[in-house]
Amino acid sequence: MSSEEMEQVAIAVAEKLNGYQWKARVKVVIPLRGFHRSAFREGRFTIPFQIASFLLALKGRLDTAIEMTEVDSDINSPTFAKAVADELSKAFKGLPLNE
Repeated sequence: MSSEEMEQVAIAVAEKLNGYQWKARVKVVIPLRGFHRSAFREGRFTIPFQIASFLLALKGRLDTAIEMTEVDSDINSPTFAKAVADELSKAFKGLPLNE
């Protein structure tokens, strides 16, 4: 995807998340080294501009009540998986599940 397309995706994501009633439960976790395995070629990250475009657009439009975490890994790494699990745990800690 081009940087412009990533920006449009981020705008759509922000609009959807901003519409959620229980924003304290919404957690956005971004893998800074890519959303898919094809972002890497010969061990190098190849699409930083697309990620940057996505992040800038998302940060600029995301409700400030929604927590966003950036993880210095790719989406398939154990580090990213742990970050997502930690954020999920925080999202539901102390909140009733029937809302």
